[in-house]
Amino acid sequence: MSSLALGGLYPGPDPLYGMNSKAFPIYNQGLWTFSTTFPSPVINTSYMLVIEGCKMASFVSLNNHSLGNTSSQFLRYVFDVSSVLVSQGTLNTLEITFPPYQHPLNSENRWMVRPLLPL
Repeated sequence: MSSLALGGLYPGPDPLYGMNSKAFPIYNQGLWTFSTTFPSPVINTSYMLVIEGCKMASFVSLNNHSLGNTSSQFLRYVFDVSSVLVSQGTLNTLEITFPPYQHPLNSENRWMVRPLLPL
């Protein structure tokens, strides 16, 4: 969020100050997905996908296989993708899907964190 704000792509108030993150438009647009492709490495080796600093809760999939989810920017997530990679010469598709934002504080400023359920 702060990168978008600093880059001028989000003209509103600082999204990391107070409750300003609730006004950040990306949270009000429903599901959104980051996706990228990459070529397959050598298949006869073990491979791990490591995700660090993922700010928001998300669902992680590779080649339409669910790997798991993230829930905290302070944790490192490691997924064994050895059995999910496609054969060499073919592109793999990594998708990280973010559900609509749920602020962790309720109206009384008490934490109300709900578990992230699969889609």
